[in-house]
Amino acid sequence: MADTSKTGAPDVIVVGAGPVGAYLAGRLGAAGLDVLVLERSARGQVRAEAGLATVDRGAWAELEIERPAPGAPPLVWEHEVLHRAPLRKGAARTVPVPADVLDLSALSELLAARAEATGRVHFAFETPFEEVTIRGSHVVGVRAKGTQRAARLVVDCSGRRAEVREALPIETGVDLLRERPLRRYTVYTERWRCTGAFPEGSTDFVAFQGFARQIGPYALLVGASSLGGPESALDGLNRLIEVHLGGVAHRTEAVHAAEVPYDFPPADLVGDGFLSVGDAAFQNEPLGGAGLASGMRAAKIAAPHVVAALRDGEAERGRLWGYPLEWFRGSGAAFAEQRGGAEALLDLEPADFELVFRASPDARPVAGLAGALRMLRLIPSNPGLFARVVHGLRAGARLAAHCRAYPGRPGDLGAWARRYEKLVRQAA
Repeated sequence: MADTSKTGAPDVIVVGAGPVGAYLAGRLGAAGLDVLVLERSARGQVRAEAGLATVDRGAWAELEIERPAPGAPPLVWEHEVLHRAPLRKGAARTVPVPADVLDLSALSELLAARAEATGRVHFAFETPFEEVTIRGSHVVGVRAKGTQRAARLVVDCSGRRAEVREALPIETGVDLLRERPLRRYTVYTERWRCTGAFPEGSTDFVAFQGFARQIGPYALLVGASSLGGPESALDGLNRLIEVHLGGVAHRTEAVHAAEVPYDFPPADLVGDGFLSVGDAAFQNEPLGGAGLASGMRAAKIAAPHVVAALRDGEAERGRLWGYPLEWFRGSGAAFAEQRGGAEALLDLEPADFELVFRASPDARPVAGLAGALRMLRLIPSNPGLFARVVHGLRAGARLAAHCRAYPGRPGDLGAWARRYEKLVRQAA
């Protein structure tokens, strides 16, 4: 690694100390890089506005993080199965899905402490990012809280705001994020303290894109999501409560309304001295509740490519190219295929969700040829819905195939990116 002791400049600046940024910083620090993490929030308040999130329990081992002991922060509650409930009473299905409910602020703090333990990572809280520093086409640092800070690489982990990427000038050759209309997913949640009987465990109310997660002995997290904004998400939650939870006596202890980007990742994830990860690169899966884990998986992919680039030279685009290459050809392709089917199900009316639910008796995701074959039973009752689902599956399959052909060098990205944008428009 470069000797930064004389300049005092870190190898890497990470903007954002949420779970993805803190996790990536820890992996880079463990590999011997000096990392400075800039975060606008106070310590202990990072991602506090987002409340709780549910992650597949297998993510701990996959991400090489020791799972907290039951009852220890950030673990709030744990589930072994998932109940999927349609409109019809008594027709719920139960599938084994071991999962943990996590406090996102506590998780951010856990990962920050883990990163600091490497001795190579420093966090600057209450230090908001302001602008990037450019030399030619190369990002060479940032200004934050009125102070210029230099680094060999700047990583955008600022979440849905994508603050660094959106501040890049045209000279860097990195495109700004181009969100399509209505491409932010609003998740509206309420934390209930129940005073009587309530649905214990973890339940997805598929017809309303909603859920009820037990988060304590008498505590319930109830929510719904929509691409139509906060009012639409709240309307969905109210309809869900009326149909499924009307008899649950409770008092509401907290309310959260959070937006997450719901779009396909940009074709370019890196530039000279720049890299983006997680929500800042749309690498999230909000429909499946796996946005947190998918962003951290992307960070795990990125870390060794960053280490190799800085070990052998500077963080030029070509030296960082292994990260988008590996991500698009692997996780990105799977992501595209799943999202193709998901796009067809966005904001369906409850009765149509009910039909899709009946057509998928094993509760597997609607993806690929197998998903299309399962949907054949929709034809007699709703041929239009069948056509919509199949269109989404076909679009997802084409996009996944294109992702697996991600170019091996930056010079070939142009033609690939134009085709990618066309396929994204067809899928969306």
